Amino acid sequence: MPGAPGARRSVGQKWDQGLAAVAMEKQWTKPQILEAYLNLARRSGGDLQGVGAASEILFSKSPAA
Repeated sequence: MPGAPGARRSVGQKWDQGLAAVAMEKQWTKPQILEAYLNLARRSGGDLQGVGAASEILFSKSPAA
């Protein structure tokens, strides 16, 4: 399945991912990229919405701690 964790990817696909990452870093800050990633993270079949929720579930502490 394409995009599945552990799936093999071609050099062309990795190249495209690299170009997308460079473009993203030109428009977003590192914290914005991290927040977007965490908003997409899945845990126990449910969505983690926001940095606070992800931090509580993944690390058992608030982001400010």
